[in-house]
Amino acid sequence: MEGGADGFVADYKAAFSLLEVGDPKARQAFAALAAQNPDDALTLFHLVVCSRAMKPM
Repeated sequence: MEGGADGFVADYKAAFSLLEVGDPKARQAFAALAAQNPDDALTLFHLVVCSRAMKPM
């Protein structure tokens, strides 16, 4: 993970790119972002989306 606000945005974009292609690493990437910024609602939302989308049916 990069540092500062610019780093967070870059890491968020990378995590979102993983989510878009259905990569299971997206959940880990959003979890790391959520640990960095636990009050960021959009990050938490996407972490939930990843958790639901990546569950085996």
